[in-house]
Amino acid sequence: TTYPTLAAAIAAAESGDTITLLADVTLDATIAIAKNLTLDLDDYTITASGINAITTSGALTVGGSSGSVSVTSGNSVVLTSSAAMLTVSGGATLSPTPTTTVPRHRVKTVTSSGTTTYSVEAIPGTTFTVY
Repeated sequence: TTYPTLAAAIAAAESGDTITLLADVTLDATIAIAKNLTLDLDDYTITASGINAITTSGALTVGGSSGSVSVTSGNSVVLTSSAAMLTVSGGATLSPTPTTTVPRHRVKTVTSSGTTTYSVEAIPGTTFTVY
């Protein structure tokens, strides 16, 4: 099935689905993903300026032979929960590197065999008060 926009494809997708780009995409608004998805960039590029391209609170895999997510004056991917995880595989690239909005947390990066995984971890030495 083809969709008129990337946002429409993501809205129609179910957790565990793969969305494959069929052309370059220019975003004018952030795409929020709250389910586990794979985004196959193929050889295409997602570009944006002045916004966060993608936010995710689930597990997002970005792959493709040479595709990219490229943002100026914003972020490529923002991890918005402590359970969020981003995996970048194949030749896919992200610019700038992912960030998080979770207070007192940072993005942990692990690279192995050409695959990079970004997860959210508490900053060491941070004290949390539970009421």
